[in-house]
Amino acid sequence: MKRIASEKYESDFTADEWSKCKVIPFDDCIRDYLESSDFPKQICHSNDGKFVYNGHSSYVKYDGDASFEYIHTVTYNHDGTLAFYIDTVKRCINDILCGATIDSRKAPLKKYQFDKFPPFQYTVGDILCAESADILPPNEKIKFPHTKQSVCIPIKFDLL
Repeated sequence: MKRIASEKYESDFTADEWSKCKVIPFDDCIRDYLESSDFPKQICHSNDGKFVYNGHSSYVKYDGDASFEYIHTVTYNHDGTLAFYIDTVKRCINDILCGATIDSRKAPLKKYQFDKFPPFQYTVGDILCAESADILPPNEKIKFPHTKQSVCIPIKFDLL
C-alpha cells in the first residue's frame, strides 16, 4: 500500500485516500470466490494455482513481499451499495484469472501475439480498495450518492 500511496504508480486517488483504503487478504478472497456459486464456469482451475481461460494457461500465487512490477486496477463509479463493491473486487480478480493483464513493457513479450502466449505466472499481493464518495446532482430535483471505487492488485509477471 505504501508504494501506491507514494505515487510510484498512477492513480486518481490522493495519498490520504490511499491511507484509508481497505486491505483484503488475497488468499482469503480467492478461496471464498473459488468456492462461491458465482465463480465463472468459463475459468477452469486446479489446486496448484493453475487457471485456464480461452486456451491460455496462467498460474497465480500470493507473495505479499514480492517485488511487484505493476498494479492492475479496476475503477467503477456506483451508488455505494455492497453488491457493486463486491462486483468491482470480482472484476479485478477475474482479469487476473483470465490472463487479461500483462506487463507489456517486458522485452520477451514483444515477440508474442496474445493468442500464442506461453504459460505465465502472476505473483500477487493483497487486494487494495480505495473509494471516495460525494453527492452528485443528476438534475435539480433529485440528488443521489456516488462512490468512485478503485480495486488494485499489485502484480509481478513472469513467463514460464
